[in-house]
Amino acid sequence: MKIMLMLKRIFYVNGAASLPIGICLVVFFLNLLNGMATTNLASYLPQLIKTFNVTEVNVGKYAGVVSSSLSIIRIGSSLLWGYVCDKFGRKVALLFCGSGYTVATLLFGFTINYVWTVVTRSFQGLFM
Repeated sequence: MKIMLMLKRIFYVNGAASLPIGICLVVFFLNLLNGMATTNLASYLPQLIKTFNVTEVNVGKYAGVVSSSLSIIRIGSSLLWGYVCDKFGRKVALLFCGSGYTVATLLFGFTINYVWTVVTRSFQGLFM
């Protein structure tokens, strides 16, 4: 209990309202899972591309397209989600982004060819 009071004195000015802990936890876990889903792809992407009957020479090129498709789509979708936040509020945007990213990640897990891998990875970028 003493630690909580000490932390409140450090982070909050007298009279300031504290942050809602529920929203902070949701945002924390969304960011944690987002980072895990984004970065764990590098460990198995070359083997995944090989299962699509791509030659050994072209694996790097195809893996680069899959990896970069998320970032390229993310650039444009940032403007979209900024507008959604301004128009409807951040909670609505968090719900749509979190649920859309979850669905896109699940769909990515069930891809069976290269085109759908790029499409689902792009959907992940759309909801980031």
